Amino acid sequence: MTVLRRLRYWLDRARREEDLRLEIEQHIEEAAGGLRGEGLAPAAAHAEAIRRFGRPALAQEDARAVWIARIWQDLWRDARHAARHIARNPGFAAAAILSAALGIAACTTVFGMVNFALFQPLPAQEPARLMSLSATGGKDDSPGRSLSYGEVLDLRHRTRAWESVAAYAPFQPAGIGGGGDGEARRHWGFFVSGDYFDVVKPAFAAGGGFTAREDDVPGAPGKIVLSHALWQSRFNGDTSIVGRAILVNKQPVTVTGVTGPGFRGTEAALAADFFLPLSMIGAVKTGSGESLGLDGYRSQWLYAVGRLRPAIDLRQARAELVLLARGIATREAGRENRSFHAEPAGQLSAGIRRYALPAFLMLLAVTLLVLLTACANVANLTLARASARGQEIATRLAIGAGRGRLVRQLLTESLLLALAGGALGLLLSEAAARYMGGFPFPAPVPLDLAMHTDYRVALFAAALAVATGVAFGLIPALRATRPDLFSAIKWNQGVSPRRFSARNTLVVAQVAMSAILVICSGLFLRSLGAARGIAIGMDPSNILLVRFDPALGRHTETSARRLIEDVLRDTGALPGVRSASVVNMLPLSMGGTMNRVGAAADRGTLSAIMVVAPRYFETMGIHRIAGSDLRASSGGEAVVNEELARRLYPDGGALGRPVHDGERAFRIAGIVGNSKYRMVQEEETMPILYEPLLPARGAEGSLGGLVLVVKTNGAPPATLALTLRRTLLARDAQLVVNDAGTMEAHLTESLFLPRLAAALFGLCGGMGLLIASIGIYGVISFTVARRSREIGIRMALGALPSQVLRSVLWQGTGLSLVGILFGLAGGLVLARLARALLVGVSTTDPVTFLVAPLVLLLVALMASAVPARRAAAIDPNRTLRAE
Repeated sequence: MTVLRRLRYWLDRARREEDLRLEIEQHIEEAAGGLRGEGLAPAAAHAEAIRRFGRPALAQEDARAVWIARIWQDLWRDARHAARHIARNPGFAAAAILSAALGIAACTTVFGMVNFALFQPLPAQEPARLMSLSATGGKDDSPGRSLSYGEVLDLRHRTRAWESVAAYAPFQPAGIGGGGDGEARRHWGFFVSGDYFDVVKPAFAAGGGFTAREDDVPGAPGKIVLSHALWQSRFNGDTSIVGRAILVNKQPVTVTGVTGPGFRGTEAALAADFFLPLSMIGAVKTGSGESLGLDGYRSQWLYAVGRLRPAIDLRQARAELVLLARGIATREAGRENRSFHAEPAGQLSAGIRRYALPAFLMLLAVTLLVLLTACANVANLTLARASARGQEIATRLAIGAGRGRLVRQLLTESLLLALAGGALGLLLSEAAARYMGGFPFPAPVPLDLAMHTDYRVALFAAALAVATGVAFGLIPALRATRPDLFSAIKWNQGVSPRRFSARNTLVVAQVAMSAILVICSGLFLRSLGAARGIAIGMDPSNILLVRFDPALGRHTETSARRLIEDVLRDTGALPGVRSASVVNMLPLSMGGTMNRVGAAADRGTLSAIMVVAPRYFETMGIHRIAGSDLRASSGGEAVVNEELARRLYPDGGALGRPVHDGERAFRIAGIVGNSKYRMVQEEETMPILYEPLLPARGAEGSLGGLVLVVKTNGAPPATLALTLRRTLLARDAQLVVNDAGTMEAHLTESLFLPRLAAALFGLCGGMGLLIASIGIYGVISFTVARRSREIGIRMALGALPSQVLRSVLWQGTGLSLVGILFGLAGGLVLARLARALLVGVSTTDPVTFLVAPLVLLLVALMASAVPARRAAAIDPNRTLRAE
């Protein structure tokens, strides 16, 4: 009823106001008529009637309070008054809104990352009841470990907390053909149990999911569910695709459905293009028709998702999981330290979160600095503006205005500025999220890192805007409403002579925080430069990379070997090609295979394993120190790098001696120079064993397939891309061939973390500089405007314009110097916290700690220069005439 009454008032307020005005005039006129009857003159009778009735404005206020609570009307009036005042001061409003927007955008962007990683629900029915299930174990008892099929069955049948539990294997590659172009292309998807869609319950754009009883049986007819994105990109959104057959790894399967927009699996960042039944994994990968890996507790490669029963909460389910783990441990050996973990589905996986959390905390600290700098800046501008309005505020206090009413009015103005800044900050945050979502990642697997603004992010930005408005508006409002009324009402009010006023203190604070931000951004920019200069042990120039995968075409070892040999021969004969080779995984891909390698089968050292074809070292520009290259005709030879040779045979003479990789034994045919393996910034030299891809391991690839590396004779590698693609497809029309790239581009992508850190911290440092310059300019401009009378009198008494110029410049740079000193100390502390993220740069890098203060001083001089020139141009004659 209250809401309806307020709505009726606002819709009908004009008529109500007019009726009230007429009723008051009628009361006054009736009273005046009675007084005229008593003999008073008309004017005196009217005045006496008004005096007896009371002030009409107060009567109107009392009547409105009956219609609607006065606070809402006061707030509406305060908002209109604040909007008019802001419109009359566009420069002040623009500076305040921009400063608030930068701080809010920085914090909202980080919250958007956290929201994407932890809080974004799945587009499914009742997503709050969906839980991700994984194993825990290891030294740190960390969650996120994969499950065996036997454990999934135990979770499904030996617990009561779950309506059902489905298994899935994320990020499985497959070559999918049958699109409009007729080519097979690599896509990534999930192998899922038949009840996966019954558990998750996503929406479908066409068709439906699988049937548990039919599709969990090995040898059942092949089926596939397409994601909405793949359906649009490869099949043009054709609804008739449901029920038709397409090729998956040359295996015909029937499309049963297309998921709705937005649903691409149950893990953040891992976007599935397709879903295949687990029972088909043998048929799709090997053509055997067997259900691989679904054999009890031995193979651990699955994850699970479960839907809680309505009356069960997560705490009860976790307690039941503990009991289940104890029961399995009594039946199965070696499971004493293994248990289960449940958490809301759709989050970033627990394994990735362990590495992402420190980065989030670091970013949170930096963005809070940006926000605090912005708050200090806007508070300073607001304080200066309130001081300039001191005479107006003092007059209103003198004639009876309540202090609380004035504070509320000033706070309303601050909140309007902050809300405008929040809206702009939300737009800037959306742009930053899109930029980071498209940041190139060096791994061979595609990740969907697109972060979208949803209601949680919008509410966070709004709450942050309100908190920011109160933070930078409350103190100026309280100070402005406590003036010395006598001196404030005087026309010749001057500037406070205090050297460390509140405004100066805020300038020092924001310069200090800006200095910390600039130092951090400088360290990460220097770190990126140092990472670019690190020797990688390879020559990336003029190398073209083409990924292809015989395994997705179900090639046997014999046919894969023949394919690779033919491709290398055809490629080597192309004009402009110096050499060509094939490797199972490209270096600097942030991953790889590690195994224990030794001079004997029973001992060894942990080493990286790379499987390469002949001429790999020549093509990649890796220096050969001793011995020969691998030969296609000999599978019993291997090549080691210097580091592995030193570890295996410290006394030297590794050439020709044995090296063991598990059950495989090789003779060391050559020794090559050390090179980077996982990423450019790895500190320790990685031992690497290069095993032969030919003649016996042609079908053996990696998660990303095989890579054809081609060295050109100086011609731009991109000119050969189309020719190489045709060369590969000429040997197998259904071969999965990815788009080509260059080694130099891959090297740039391998600097993912340094580049991302430099971009984020550089952006924050730029924000800090901009906010500091706005703050210094605003305060110095205000000071010059308030001291114009004093400066004019000084110049009339003989002060030179150059002296005035130096005086104003010194005020800005002096405050900046004090802030920079505090910022240097804070920068040292924050740099130590970021030590693990820096590459090739110390936390006390002298260049950064020398250049950052100079940059801030230059910004302070530039921000102070315009007000200083304005002060030096004051005409003393006009000042004296005004006196």
